[in-house]
Amino acid sequence: PFVFPPTVGIFAGILILYILVLEPLHFWVSSFLFLVGSFLFLKGAGWIRSIVIAVGMLAAIYVLFQYTFSVILW
Repeated sequence: PFVFPPTVGIFAGILILYILVLEPLHFWVSSFLFLVGSFLFLKGAGWIRSIVIAVGMLAAIYVLFQYTFSVILW
């Protein structure tokens, strides 16, 4: 338990689930669900705050890649 606590194993499962749903749900939906789920699981924020932070992070990613790196995200 000291070297590999249950939280690490569960979060690894969440990451694997994110990878598996990335293709069918696409980037935006799967990333939103991953961020909100991660915040809630790690107890970093409540429901409303998790949603607001996830939307803000995805908006920042969109602006960064669309306008700074000129990557088409559609």
